[in-house]
Amino acid sequence: MNVTINEQSSPTREGDSYDPVAIVGFSLRFPGEADSTEGFWDMLIDGRCASSNFPEDRLNFSGHYHPDGTRHDTVSRLY
Repeated sequence: MNVTINEQSSPTREGDSYDPVAIVGFSLRFPGEADSTEGFWDMLIDGRCASSNFPEDRLNFSGHYHPDGTRHDTVSRLY
């Protein structure tokens, strides 16, 4: 990833100031078949979808079921 820093930048409004920020690292899990930044960008450029079915063992759907679909913090149908 290339980052350009323009040391000539000035605040956009009078009186604004910037504090220096350092990004020392980040972590992520690439979606789908992407296993690198290049693979991720290829996926985005190609318009490939990385969504998948939600694993049934990840959440107890029956414990969160309520037939009223407008009720918050519930699921309105069991999968």
